[in-house]
Amino acid sequence: MSNNELAEDLVLFILGETGGQLRGATRLQKIAFLIVMETGVKGIEFEPSEYGPYSRDIANAVKELEKRGLIVVRHEVVPRV
Repeated sequence: MSNNELAEDLVLFILGETGGQLRGATRLQKIAFLIVMETGVKGIEFEPSEYGPYSRDIANAVKELEKRGLIVVRHEVVPRV
């Protein structure tokens, strides 16, 4: 299984476990990071970012899944308080 397939499967797994919806790319990245760290999955790399762990693999998986019509990504403007 390639890294891309692994990342796509992880994104789909997370969405399945959250009822098909997840609010926020940062939340997705953090959940993916925790799963990878806890399970010891190899092949998905993370790096530190301003909002926590970030994986280009996960971000690319989301783009690819959306492109293939398997997920829908909504972009919302969140007002600052």
